[in-house]
Amino acid sequence: MQFLCDIALTVERPVSVQYNVDSQTVTFQSPTSTGLCLHVRLLSADTSSWTSQLLCTTEQTAPVRLRDDVGSIEAVEVSFCLQSRPDVCGHAQNATIGQYSHL
Repeated sequence: MQFLCDIALTVERPVSVQYNVDSQTVTFQSPTSTGLCLHVRLLSADTSSWTSQLLCTTEQTAPVRLRDDVGSIEAVEVSFCLQSRPDVCGHAQNATIGQYSHL
């Protein structure tokens, strides 16, 4: 006998994600759920490859400052993951890249 399970796990998606080129910070709307951590990936213009900048950091409030050695950034994506299972993440949201004076 085979049992099927129809439990869907949904991890919320980041909202209003922006990357400030001048300050090298990422801003986003903090999650409403608890038990989540932050995952930030960068696409470097120098290497044309994605790398994890922050992997499941428990700090979920914006702005998040990236390392100084990130170089030229072509794209930034942010997702929330489960703290208890960092390999289980929600859909990533691409950041709008620019210079924002409100940071």
